[in-house]
Amino acid sequence: MVKKVLILKCTSSFVAGGKIITPGGIVPGVPEQEAKGLIRRGKAVQVDSDERADSDLSELNVAELKTLAAEYDIDGADSMKKAQLVAAIEKSEAQ
Repeated sequence: MVKKVLILKCTSSFVAGGKIITPGGIVPGVPEQEAKGLIRRGKAVQVDSDERADSDLSELNVAELKTLAAEYDIDGADSMKKAQLVAAIEKSEAQ
C-alpha cells in the first residue's frame, strides 16, 4: 500500500524532519495524517499543482526532490542527481 503524501507551504514556523521550517517554506512528502494536523492547526496550507509549478525546485535539496519524484512515480529517481531530478519533475508537472 502506497502512503499518500502532500506538499505543504508553511504559514507559521514548525519542525519537520528535524529542521525548523519558516513561513513560506515548501515541505514536500509530508504524510497525509501529519499534513492534515498541520493544516488544521494553521501551521501550513496544502500546495496545489499550480503553486508547485511556480515554486523554485532548485531550492529543494536532493532528498526533498526524491520525495517529490516518488509522488510523480518517476522511474530511476533514486539514482538521479539534483539537476536530473529537477528536469524530471518539471517534465512530469508539464504533462
